[in-house]
This record gives sequence, C-alpha cells and structure tokens, in this order.
Amino acid sequence: MKHLTLGIRPVLRPLAKEFHFSGWKSQPPEQFFNHLPPSDKFKKMPQNELQIRTLLEEWAKATREGHLDEVLKNHSEDLVIFDVLPPLQYSSAAAYRKSWGAWQPETQGDARFEIENLSVTAGDQVAFAHGIIQCGGTQSDGQVFSDTVRATFCLQKASGTWKVVHQHVSKPFSRT
Repeated sequence: MKHLTLGIRPVLRPLAKEFHFSGWKSQPPEQFFNHLPPSDKFKKMPQNELQIRTLLEEWAKATREGHLDEVLKNHSEDLVIFDVLPPLQYSSAAAYRKSWGAWQPETQGDARFEIENLSVTAGDQVAFAHGIIQCGGTQSDGQVFSDTVRATFCLQKASGTWKVVHQHVSKPFSRT
C-alpha cells in the first residue's frame, strides 16, 4: 500500500529585498517553451528557477510514490508549515513527520499528487513558488477520492543548496 501525503511545510522568514525577477510574472515558463522539444524546454530557464522546479517535482514524486523518507529531504529542519489538515501549524520538520500516521490515507495502486501551474520567482538567495496540487487515489476499501489544494513555498539558498523554509497548503471553504 502506498501512502499519500497531502501536507506541505514551510517556515516563514523575512525574505530579502533583492529579487531579480526573471520576467515570468504570472505565467509558468513552460507556457513560453511549449513549441520546443521536451529536452530543450528548460534549457532557457534561469538556473535558480530550474533548481527550484526540480526540487518541488522531486517532493511531489516522493509524496506520490509514498517515499516518506524523501518527502522532507529538501526542507529545512526548522521550517514552519501551515497545512490543510489540523493542526493549523507545525514548527519543525520533526513535528510534521510525527503527524503523518494519524491522517495519511493509504491508497491502492497509483496515487495522484501533481503540481500544476507552478510559478517560481527566484533571487540569488531567496525564492517563492506557488501552484495548485491535484491529489487523490483509491483507498483500501475501494473508495476513490480526489482533492485540489493550493500551495505556496518559500525557499532559501544556503551553501549552494535550496531548502524549503516555509510551506503553506490550503483549500478555500464556503462560509454558508
């Protein structure tokens, strides 16, 4: 059985004012490169942005495939995570790891956990990214579930390596 992790954990830290916008604004870069063959698609992307997109795709893949030991490998240990499920806030990667067994659904077969419309803005030392996550699968009782959540990541580069320092996953709700 595979486990599906729905949470994302980031630590909100003061962000530097030295962002060097790469000109992508609100559209993900792949929209500009759709005419290129897949092998050339990301060759023109700024290096920091490419590293962050790769890091987040690895995070999504580890989550989707249930490799729990890899889910937080690129997250700072002292990050803060606001997750879609209680509790409201986790103050460390260790606290987040402890919560997985209580709410993580087991799935049969392939799980879905895909980042869509990922937008990345990266400076030399800090960056942020946001997108939509489509998740779901088939539970052990055969019930199929799916959900859509939004996610924001704040990252910091230290010793040449990007780490997620704040992660926020949420879902809108109706106030009726």
